[in-house]
Amino acid sequence: IKENEGVEKACEYFYNLSVCSNYVQKTAISKNLMWTYPDGDKYLEITINLSKPEKDNKEIAKLLSKPKKANYPACLLCKENEGYAGRVNHPARQNHRVIPICLDGVDAYLQYSPYVYYNEHCIIFDDAHTPMKISEQKFRRLCEFVKKFPHYMLGSNSDLPIAGGSILTHEHFQGGRYEFAMAKAEIEEFVTFEGFEDVIAGIVKWPMSVIRL
Repeated sequence: IKENEGVEKACEYFYNLSVCSNYVQKTAISKNLMWTYPDGDKYLEITINLSKPEKDNKEIAKLLSKPKKANYPACLLCKENEGYAGRVNHPARQNHRVIPICLDGVDAYLQYSPYVYYNEHCIIFDDAHTPMKISEQKFRRLCEFVKKFPHYMLGSNSDLPIAGGSILTHEHFQGGRYEFAMAKAEIEEFVTFEGFEDVIAGIVKWPMSVIRL
């Protein structure tokens, strides 16, 4: 990729490479079901993921409390998965590649999800194998990413097993070239935060509790 072609072209190249190497498993993903449910002039997006088994919240919580072992790689997100041959209880990753990036001074890597939930579903994971934690720095890193990759959105799961992602033992974000229905929903009621009157905020018209800033 030529430097003047920009970050968007670079991401397209890396994503297509991940598809061609079968790391992004297009055949399995094609089994997934997705449809929209209209609600007046708005809609919900509903998906049934048949390509990847979902994990139980209780099992996710157990992993957080388990003592760390000298396993290699320590989890499915660690950078050591790149090119890893695999073992009995850990899948092979010979066709896996990652790109180093830095967010708010923290070393991290960009990869694409093997089981995409939406277009160009990417994962940003920390260099260090440390548990997920919602913090002020996390929001700074989210904002820095979308400045560096303006054609992508980025989000984070909660750090709670009951509402978080399937891997809470390794700090990571998820993004991609997609706009969720929740991002398109209108503001139902505007609110003002004392000391931050310059920030436009409101409660989103959505089935769950959502505040947009």
